[in-house]
Amino acid sequence: MKILISTDMEGISGIDSYNQIKSNSPRYAEACKLMDEEINIAIKSCLSAGADNVCVVDGHGSGNNISRDTLPSGAHFLEKKELRMIEGIDKDTDFLILLGYHGRSLCHKSFTAHTYTSLFFSKVKVNGVEVSEGELNAAVGKYFGVKTIFISGTDKGVAELPINGIKSVITKESISWDQAKSYNREKTLQKIKEGVIASIKEHESIDFISFPTKNVVFEVEFNFAFLAENCKEKNIGYKTIAYNANNIFEGYKKLMKLLSYAKNRYGEVYN
Repeated sequence: MKILISTDMEGISGIDSYNQIKSNSPRYAEACKLMDEEINIAIKSCLSAGADNVCVVDGHGSGNNISRDTLPSGAHFLEKKELRMIEGIDKDTDFLILLGYHGRSLCHKSFTAHTYTSLFFSKVKVNGVEVSEGELNAAVGKYFGVKTIFISGTDKGVAELPINGIKSVITKESISWDQAKSYNREKTLQKIKEGVIASIKEHESIDFISFPTKNVVFEVEFNFAFLAENCKEKNIGYKTIAYNANNIFEGYKKLMKLLSYAKNRYGEVYN
């Protein structure tokens, strides 16, 4: 059984301030340690439930937050490449687990709400509906026949992944964009352990996400108009572009390329 664990930092228990997740913050090392502990518990839970191949992607920022030396035996670290948060997903993957997730862009009082980047994207839509990272990652999983069975993270991040039967753990309550209040960490870690094991054992009662996977239209609203001007896609507004994709996987890959483009173009302008 192969399981892919896609991780993010903002939804990890004990991380309650945006300042904790910035790499130049004096509290960043503490945040990384909290992330390591949560990931390792999820990995061990997968292994105890029968998985023999657990792959982990560090989906936060540059992907250099996890201590790879502390990963339990039986887990494999995957470097972020073309697919970023879901690197390594394929038809051989049985299940997808989302750990430490947050809410989508522009959601009021949602801790660190954004969709793949808070600096370059204002929001991302698929077929006219705004999507979160969790929804889009689960949709790509569905394209490959990979069921998303568990999610942990902020109250908003969990609520925005409507999958019938999915196991979930809310780690914190959002107060504002840059502040949250975590629940008791010891109890949260226990809930994650139990939730991951239950999600694997009861996977047949969990549905795939209800999300289109073929003939989709992506809309990307940038934070800066100059990014829309130069990206060679159809403009549907001063800051917004749109493109068609034969399937959700192709659309997702183009979105990741647009993220790289935006980062490079922004650097050209402001450096």
